[in-house]
Amino acid sequence: MSVGADSSVGMGADVGADSSVGANSKESVKLFAIADVHLSFGIKNKCMSIFKGWDNHAERLRQNWNAQVGENDFVVIGGDVSWGMSLEQSLNDFEFIDKQLNGNKILLKGNHDYWWVSISKMRKFLTDNAINSIDFLHNNAYKVGDFVICGTRGWVNDGKSDSKGNTPDKKILLREALRLERSIQSGLELADNNSQIIVFSHYPPIYGTCENEYILEILRRYEIKRVFSGHIHSSGIDKAFIGRKYNIDFDIVTADSIDFTPQSISINKS
Repeated sequence: MSVGADSSVGMGADVGADSSVGANSKESVKLFAIADVHLSFGIKNKCMSIFKGWDNHAERLRQNWNAQVGENDFVVIGGDVSWGMSLEQSLNDFEFIDKQLNGNKILLKGNHDYWWVSISKMRKFLTDNAINSIDFLHNNAYKVGDFVICGTRGWVNDGKSDSKGNTPDKKILLREALRLERSIQSGLELADNNSQIIVFSHYPPIYGTCENEYILEILRRYEIKRVFSGHIHSSGIDKAFIGRKYNIDFDIVTADSIDFTPQSISINKS
């Protein structure tokens, strides 16, 4: 699935009705989301079964995914895709996603995706290995049916500062906000009157008492109404904000929080 444009220009592609990616019409395409699948087919010492609820998770993911995702559908995987430390170590995971899971997949970077390099190198690697149903969300956007998909990894703003009052991670926070803005601007170029822009951020913009003011400012400025995040597992999910705040609906789609079943996303008519 080569559907995104070069990230250097921040453009995605209108894939909602493009027969070249297996979609016969906008109405036939469904959109799903899941994050933190943590695959490790190429890494022997990263078995997720040591964590409660993760037994045989890849097979459970495959069965649940294919039970509802069709060949024409799209799934956004919101980060922490593979434990591989390089593209080569992640190849088996990409092959599983490409060959064993239905539909077209759009991958977002997570904090554990150490294999992530430039989008041009990642696309070349997939092409060289005959992987056709995967592309990447990074400084760009995608149009799937009436949805315009934007996003960035994000970061945690824990409110901490040094003795001089400086925020240690401010550069990262500002960089991620800029990437989100570029993505949204790309999405606006793809949008039409019926489009609904949705945002994916691996890190939840609101967690406990911490709010990423830089990301939230971008979301509010562009009047984004829906945000999907991952990153948080097990008991930590209780601290993640799920619901409406600042006139934005926030949701968590971490794999173990949704029973390793991609969550269907429908147009919000409210």
